Amino acid sequence: AYSNRGTALKDLGLLDDAFSSFDKAIQLKPDYEDAYSNLLMTLNYTPDLDVSNHIATARKFGKIVTEKAGPHFPDYHCLPRPERLRVGFVSSELRNHPVGHE
Repeated sequence: AYSNRGTALKDLGLLDDAFSSFDKAIQLKPDYEDAYSNLLMTLNYTPDLDVSNHIATARKFGKIVTEKAGPHFPDYHCLPRPERLRVGFVSSELRNHPVGHE
């Protein structure tokens, strides 16, 4: 709830109140990735940002996410020398994306 409140306050331009809400969310649940992510996004809107604080917060977020991450495909095993290498692209936007339009 505090993280959602912080996002709403950010959208209203009340950055100091948003930071307080994100901090409260993180105090209540120190490994709450969404609160860190929202806090980091909001820090980008601060013109007088202390970069060292932003970097420290980003590193803390990275550490939390890295510790929670596991292997993507724990049961998948590649052959050491496959006969044929198959590469695929998965995207809903390969044919019609704004980046491809001039």
